Amino acid sequence: MKRQRRNKLKYTISNDHHRIFFNLSLYLLSSFGKTPYKKTGKKTVLSQGSSWGYSADNGPDKWAEKYPLCGASSQSPLDLDVSTAPASNVTGALEFIGYETPLPATVSQNSHTFTLKPIEAKTAKLCLKEGSEKLLFCPGDSLPTIKGGSLPVGEIFEFAQFHLHWGKDDTKGSEHRLVGAMLPAEIHLVHWNKKYGDFGTAAAQSDGLAVVGFFYQVAASSNAKYTPILDGLKKLPGTENNFEVDIGSITLNDLIPAGATDHLHYKGSLTTPPCLESVFWNVFTDKIDLSDADLAVIRGVTDETGKSLSDNYRPPQPLNGRTVYSFKKA
Repeated sequence: MKRQRRNKLKYTISNDHHRIFFNLSLYLLSSFGKTPYKKTGKKTVLSQGSSWGYSADNGPDKWAEKYPLCGASSQSPLDLDVSTAPASNVTGALEFIGYETPLPATVSQNSHTFTLKPIEAKTAKLCLKEGSEKLLFCPGDSLPTIKGGSLPVGEIFEFAQFHLHWGKDDTKGSEHRLVGAMLPAEIHLVHWNKKYGDFGTAAAQSDGLAVVGFFYQVAASSNAKYTPILDGLKKLPGTENNFEVDIGSITLNDLIPAGATDHLHYKGSLTTPPCLESVFWNVFTDKIDLSDADLAVIRGVTDETGKSLSDNYRPPQPLNGRTVYSFKKA
């Protein structure tokens, strides 16, 4: 009887590991890399299903049933408090490298959020059109990176994508909170540790990912620098999940507050399944302005069935003894 119980436990643990790996593969393929695809006319449509969401039957309270790490002890997001966070002991600010470089990109929705990813050419021949107009991110080019700050010394993290979390109105939407208060939306710029060679390998390591977060606030005027993205989002309703819309080139520096340095940093997780605890979080206190009209476009994003993606945020998770540090430039 004891041997049977032991074998059953071993089988259960093994199954959990296989399930985590399988779900991680689907998540990474859908959000950051190649996915199964099908052709629709002249368009390439990426196809990916999911078993989690934000509704009562598959939302954050249910995630740990299928994704055990979502119930682990170093989860994100958190409720943050600048006034009580101890001063960071890092010697310098987080460095943004290549954030000023124009980046050809696409936007898509994956039934959970919308994602912006750089377009990478398969061969150098695809990089240039007639003349010298650059169309794609070309082999040999350097994608934007971050380093320094609270990240491991000497290690470089490369930009993979960004996505947003938002609410159906201005009272909610951000995943991290500021002393219990939510803001209308939050952007997550996702980077991976280049020492691991590729995103998928990095994501499975405890020091594999670094996410830069900014909050959005409501402003009187539209943010013109977001126009290419918002125009792309307007083309998504009615398309299949993971259908990619080319938005031309964007510059990451244009999308975040100029000269932002002050932030809170801590060690945590992805805020969506499989909730891997591999993230160095850097949440900045300077906010990004968007008008009501800008936010309305984001709130208009739907999945392929026409269901709104608004209210796609996870509630704050327990701190469980971790320390959140505050970095302020001297």
